Amino acid sequence: MRPPPMPPPGPRGLPFLGVLLALRRDPTGVFLDAALRYGHVVRLRIGAQHAYLITNPADIRHVLQDNARNYHKSPLYDRLRQQLGNGLLVSEDDFWLRQRRIAQPAFQRHRVAQLAEVMADAARGVAAEWRTLASGSAAVDVDEEMMRLTRTVVLRTLLGGDLGPFATKVDAAWAIVNQHIGDSFWSFGLTERLPTPKNRRFQAARAVLRGAVEYVIWTTLSNHQGFSQFSSPRRSRDVELCSLLKTLIDCLFPGALRFPSLPPDVSVASDRAGARRGLSIH
Repeated sequence: MRPPPMPPPGPRGLPFLGVLLALRRDPTGVFLDAALRYGHVVRLRIGAQHAYLITNPADIRHVLQDNARNYHKSPLYDRLRQQLGNGLLVSEDDFWLRQRRIAQPAFQRHRVAQLAEVMADAARGVAAEWRTLASGSAAVDVDEEMMRLTRTVVLRTLLGGDLGPFATKVDAAWAIVNQHIGDSFWSFGLTERLPTPKNRRFQAARAVLRGAVEYVIWTTLSNHQGFSQFSSPRRSRDVELCSLLKTLIDCLFPGALRFPSLPPDVSVASDRAGARRGLSIH
């Protein structure tokens, strides 16, 4: 009889906590150091849980593609599920596959190509700011700057330029939501449901993002009420964009959008499985 296989090597960390505190401070540093010290497969103790870090491309493909059904997301994702819903970010197996197929049109080649100029314009803006800072010998926090560029690209590509009353609030709200998710992921989750100031800020920021999405959808649709689908190619494109946007948000953050009153010629349609939702015009 063969002896049980030895677990992969890894950092011991602190008693009871393992590397949890280190992950909260600098997750990238923890992963890089572990990979350099212990090799392609590393065992990490995170509180009462054990996680495995793999860095060899062949191993990564085995886990994520060739034998994906044999592996599941960490229990840490349960905390994200409580806050974001069972969306594409945290769902698994057949339910994830169904959501992925719903969102797939958003990532077709011609759609991604249309977004290239938006991304390039945002990058040019950041580069211009950096040149100004460099001329004055000012330091640049590259981590913060790249996070800001990412927010700008995501918000412009998903929500467009006209955010109405949310224009001055969205960027800060995005930063709060992103920070909260990161902090919650590497925590024990003991205070996630309590009305703490931090949790109230997160809920308020989430409401801002939800409001911005609803504003974009309703503004676009209301600007084209009363016109035939066939008399206005622009209208058809805009409704298609709204349908796509709502589909993506539904997949990523289920239940995040509310549609209390549709315009008279627009409806929310769903397939028999209740999975594919979109906006259609009559």
